Amino acid sequence: PKVLPEGCHVTDTNSLEVVSVVSQNTPYIAHRTGIPKVLPEGCHVTDTNSLEVVSVVSQNTPYIAHRTLHILRIPDGQVALVLDNNKPKLLSGTHYIDSKTFQYHGMQNLDQQVIKNGPITRFRVRKGELGLAWEDNQPMIFEEGIYNKNSPQFQFVTAVDASDQQIILGSKKIITVRDGEVGVSYIQGKLNVLPPNRHLIDNPDHIFEGFLSTQQQCLHLFDEKDKNSQGLLSCETKDFVGIGLKADVFYKIVDAEKVLLVVGKDNVQPLVRETAIATLNSIIRSTSLAEVAQNKEFVVKEGVREPVKRSQDSQDGQETEQEHFFDKVHDEFIAKLQASFLEQFGISITNIRIESFKIMNRELSDNISKQALTTAQTENQLANLAGQTEIATKQMKRDTEVARIQIEGESLRLKMGNDAKNKAVMETARATAEAEVIKANAEAQAIEVRAKAEATAILLKAEAEAKRAEMLSQTKLGGEIQMYQLYADMVKSSLTGVEKMIYMPTDAMNNPLSFMNLSHGVIPGFKGMRKPLQVEDVKVPEDLD
Repeated sequence: PKVLPEGCHVTDTNSLEVVSVVSQNTPYIAHRTGIPKVLPEGCHVTDTNSLEVVSVVSQNTPYIAHRTLHILRIPDGQVALVLDNNKPKLLSGTHYIDSKTFQYHGMQNLDQQVIKNGPITRFRVRKGELGLAWEDNQPMIFEEGIYNKNSPQFQFVTAVDASDQQIILGSKKIITVRDGEVGVSYIQGKLNVLPPNRHLIDNPDHIFEGFLSTQQQCLHLFDEKDKNSQGLLSCETKDFVGIGLKADVFYKIVDAEKVLLVVGKDNVQPLVRETAIATLNSIIRSTSLAEVAQNKEFVVKEGVREPVKRSQDSQDGQETEQEHFFDKVHDEFIAKLQASFLEQFGISITNIRIESFKIMNRELSDNISKQALTTAQTENQLANLAGQTEIATKQMKRDTEVARIQIEGESLRLKMGNDAKNKAVMETARATAEAEVIKANAEAQAIEVRAKAEATAILLKAEAEAKRAEMLSQTKLGGEIQMYQLYADMVKSSLTGVEKMIYMPTDAMNNPLSFMNLSHGVIPGFKGMRKPLQVEDVKVPEDLD
């Protein structure tokens, strides 16, 4: 230990530690001597009177300091901010440090987004965020993660939602243009329209101004200067009657570049509103109040009130019913503005909607209301009459339909009876026909069986005759018999059906080969021929000599 007097003191050692500075007029100045120690738990015995117990602290104390001795027990999830030899550090875990230049600046949780200790910066970018920071005067954008920077030129700015449409830090920009809009930007003063997409811009000359919607917009038409307008557009008819219209105009931007160059981003709505109001006023100014009031005409059709519809006459091609006023205003408004607006400004006027109108003159409005009430009562009476007529007509139709159903039922019953009788007759005839067919088939089968039997008999007889002829042909006598048989057959066939008497010589009776053999009767093959007559068998008439 040393006590330095007043004056300037220079040293070349880093072991010098200035403990304190006190006034020279202080009555008592003391400066302890000795080496600092930290004793662990337990019983300690010493034989020196130079030991001095300064304090007793818990072992669980995160930071214990005794002169040049420092003990740090840093819990999990935290970090200690220290300075050692003028160098900032972030420590974790347990540390035993003996340094005269060590400084402890506290602890911070690791889940903090930014932990800073001198030039050291530890920052966290969570999922779905982007970190914005400066380093060496350059904008930096960091994605999800944990980063450690040890630079005095680094400065963490903030973390933003990654889904933000505009993320801007200096010259760096992330622009997200969604569908239904465009981005408005300028590069060195020249317009640059950004289409729907995610755009990363790193150019100090590229300036982003904002977004311009290309979706359909609805703009309510009213006089902004008139505080008593009640949201109505004041117009004057051809007969100088003031009316208020509740109207809306619909438009959409088709050519964004033309709109921005000709009109400007902030002048679109004023241009559409003022032009639409002027056009609508000119249309109303050329229309009488009677034409305006004709917008709500009804006809009675089968007891239901329906609006009058426009129809075309098939002969002359002219409209047979008066056109609605609101439809007329719509058509004229679109015809006047749509093409010109699209060509000049790149804006499409898609529609105009007029919901209602109001007569601003109270007295005139009351008179018209009374007339309308009378008209409504008349229409109601007509509707009631039409309804009664419809009920009576429906009742008559119902009675007619019931009678028709009864007649059709009786006719159907008679038809079903006749069909049953006809079916019975047809079944009887079908059974008789089937019996006749069965009988005819049986007779045909019998005839076929007899024919087959006769044919078989003929074949057998023919085979026998052929065999007999073959056997006879093998003998001389048989040949002669065959010749005579042929001759006999010829004679028989020639005399068939002839009733004649043939006289044969008497010697023929004794000739076995003659035509007739009296002893044997008829020769085979001459069946049916009578024997020769005897003389005594012949009767002579008495008148003959």
